[in-house]
Amino acid sequence: MLNFMALTSLNITMIIIWAIIVIGAIIIEFETANLVSIWFAAGGIVGIVCAIFDLPIWAQIIIFAVVSLLFVIATRPFVKKVSDNQTILTNVDRFIGMTATVVKDIKPGEKGEVKIEFQTWPAICNKELSFNVGDKVLITGIVGNKLIVDVVEEIRID
Repeated sequence: MLNFMALTSLNITMIIIWAIIVIGAIIIEFETANLVSIWFAAGGIVGIVCAIFDLPIWAQIIIFAVVSLLFVIATRPFVKKVSDNQTILTNVDRFIGMTATVVKDIKPGEKGEVKIEFQTWPAICNKELSFNVGDKVLITGIVGNKLIVDVVEEIRID
């Protein structure tokens, strides 16, 4: 039977360090929700057990690393499957290829505004082009909440 009263101060210190690692990894996991640190929490729990059984510090660290690595390898297919489909599609994607009207001047390196389907959107141009209020622009992409605009090519019928 394990006698917890016989733990040395070094064992108690290591148990506290491993507990801090476990709690820190869990807090990071809750904040990110990307499965980036949960493996270290599992390794830290094993580190606590190793400290209770009075294993040397170097052995605790190696076992922590091995267990964390094994958890990474074991959960990798699941994590990859879950994280590959993280594209969030919105209705704004339909604006790409459409024409909008400039309602606030767009200068090189500065943000302006365009109006499309009765809504005003921030807009930028990745080229060194300026657009004045009333100009028609082609929406070529979206970055964050900004529409990327370019010159509308006029179609000539001869």
